[in-house]
Amino acid sequence: MLDIGGDELLLTAVIAIMVIGPKDLPRAMRFVGRWVGKARRMNGAFRAGLENFVQEGEIRDLETEWATKREEILTQFASLEIDSASPIPLEPGSPPEKIAKSKKAPAKASAPKANVTAPPASVPNTLV
Repeated sequence: MLDIGGDELLLTAVIAIMVIGPKDLPRAMRFVGRWVGKARRMNGAFRAGLENFVQEGEIRDLETEWATKREEILTQFASLEIDSASPIPLEPGSPPEKIAKSKKAPAKASAPKANVTAPPASVPNTLV
């Protein structure tokens, strides 16, 4: 960050002892420490705010991209004439042309009837 080496730190300490004096040096160091702590907290808050700003911008960009893709998809499927009374199950990856063709040729999908007969009259209808 500030790239202070050992020589520079030693020179700063000697000058501080000469200017401030050894008696007031601990109080001055606490004062400097408090200000450095405040500066670090402000720096952290600034970075967090900046990151939130960038993330919100990216989210807005993604939302606009998703909105345009959604509109493209809706206009693509709006051109199909699909009856809402008989919906066609969509398969993943099926193109709209295939869906439109399958709508034109209706499939006769009737369920097979079960061969159920009534029990004979001699068998009682009770559950055991």
